[in-house]
Amino acid sequence: MAYTPNIPQAADNPSQSQPLILGNFQEIATAFNLNHGDFNAASQGKHEFLQMPEQGAAPVTAASEGALYTKDSGSQPELFWRDESNGTEWQITNQATQTTNGSMLLPGGLLIQWGQESITTTGTVNFPVGYSSAVYSIQATAESPAGYFGAASRNITTASFGVVLSSAGTRTVHWFAIGV
Repeated sequence: MAYTPNIPQAADNPSQSQPLILGNFQEIATAFNLNHGDFNAASQGKHEFLQMPEQGAAPVTAASEGALYTKDSGSQPELFWRDESNGTEWQITNQATQTTNGSMLLPGGLLIQWGQESITTTGTVNFPVGYSSAVYSIQATAESPAGYFGAASRNITTASFGVVLSSAGTRTVHWFAIGV
């Protein structure tokens, strides 16, 4: 049965409106129990989980309100927050790539990236994802049969960085970067 608004009316006979009123209470219980603990259960009124349809764009926000919503980022639905007064849109979640070279967007817009590259004395590492404005830090370590030794970063841009090894030869360089 569908929900029937405006029942009962002042002039309605309760015995005639009773089936519609009962149907409304059943619809309310069905809607309330969706993703919530059932009425009269210990978890009554608490969310069991939250389902949100994906938005095509950031929702409109007025002064003194924010919006929490899902939207596609690439091909994956992700969680976003929009500040008040149609303010900044922040991506909260991100599907991290779990590969040798990967990246992950952190809440607040920080982007961490990692990887490894074969370098012969000097070379260039291209980030899997370009930074939008700045790279804050890069850590690089070169691997050799005898262990690990220094690798310095230089010529840092939002798309790549250069590497200089402290010892001649071809080495695997493991790196980690953070920025926005």
